[in-house]
Amino acid sequence: MRGVGEDIPTGTGVYVQVPFCPDRCDYCSIPVSVSTAILPRYLEALSVEARKVAGLFHTDSPVSLYIGGGSPLSLPREAFLRLLEILTPFFPMASGGEVTIESRPEDLNSEMLSLLRRIPGVRLSLGIEGGSPEELESLGRRSAFVDPLSLLKRLRKNIPEASISMDLIVGEESRSTDILSTARALLDGGLDHLSVYPLVIESRTVLSLRKDRGETHENLEEWAAERWVDICQALSSFGWQRYEVSNFSRDTESVCRHNLHVWQGGDYLGLGAGAHQRMGRRRRENVRSVSDYVRLIEAGENSYGKGEALEEDSYDIEYLYGNLRLSTGVSATWLRKKLPDNSYDMFYLELVRIDVVDHTRTNSHRLVLNDRGFSMLDSLVMMVLERKE
Repeated sequence: MRGVGEDIPTGTGVYVQVPFCPDRCDYCSIPVSVSTAILPRYLEALSVEARKVAGLFHTDSPVSLYIGGGSPLSLPREAFLRLLEILTPFFPMASGGEVTIESRPEDLNSEMLSLLRRIPGVRLSLGIEGGSPEELESLGRRSAFVDPLSLLKRLRKNIPEASISMDLIVGEESRSTDILSTARALLDGGLDHLSVYPLVIESRTVLSLRKDRGETHENLEEWAAERWVDICQALSSFGWQRYEVSNFSRDTESVCRHNLHVWQGGDYLGLGAGAHQRMGRRRRENVRSVSDYVRLIEAGENSYGKGEALEEDSYDIEYLYGNLRLSTGVSATWLRKKLPDNSYDMFYLELVRIDVVDHTRTNSHRLVLNDRGFSMLDSLVMMVLERKE
């Protein structure tokens, strides 16, 4: 059991943004380019930024490397090889190091699978999103439907050592029985990790325009959130381990180590357009525009547009959100220190009264939420902040 002094993990994770994808889906709010015209310049700019921070790892390698998108595996072969070359200093060297690469299912051709076999500790995060063509169409997903079970079998045959994760979105055409049936079959088929999210309509997306035109269910987000709560509870009941609000693992070894490191408050660097990083209490964000990112670095300027030193309250909010969303919960000792004298016990009794405590995991060291608590995370964090004041 971790004590308060051990709550924040040591080491640094590295996130790299590869903002290129052949298509932009209706729900996507990530700044991606559907054209690769600027790709050579982007990779050279990324190389410059990488060289600036590589010196941080002269003695200790990163604990994890996460290559996100877009869809990094949609890059031409030579461009992907160049990307791996640029990122060589950031590959975890210690035993158990994790290299996550996001991908669309259709990008996993034989050529890319051959390259992935060369990467130690590789973990694939696949944007399946929907379990049927109808679901993909309702989401505005531009990719062709790929049966997740057939895909899993092919990956297990071609890259047997890889850890495989799949994402699903609960949307307008999602049926709980279909999602649960698929999730059960994937667990039986050897899938390591599953992420399940309720559909959220972000501003400046095609989906938000569709909503404004009345082309979606009037209360789509509320409906999706309610259905998502039921689905998550059911997933836990037949074998998936819910280690985070939206993330499920086959076992304790199958969690996403990079994300877990970040949620627990560990340091992480962010490289590429729109990437975030936090080192200690200093946080910054690179400019979101791909062209602006390239232009700034080519001009010898800083690539980040936002930076701040987190005040205590802001840091505490991040710490609470990150840890309360996990099945390991938050340090009770930390909470006692943050709340006024003797108020932790009253706060705990209130949580018991509203039935949000996981009594099987909560003890004098850790406060852990149950499924109901996970669905009320925002309001519970506000309860802590109100008592802290």
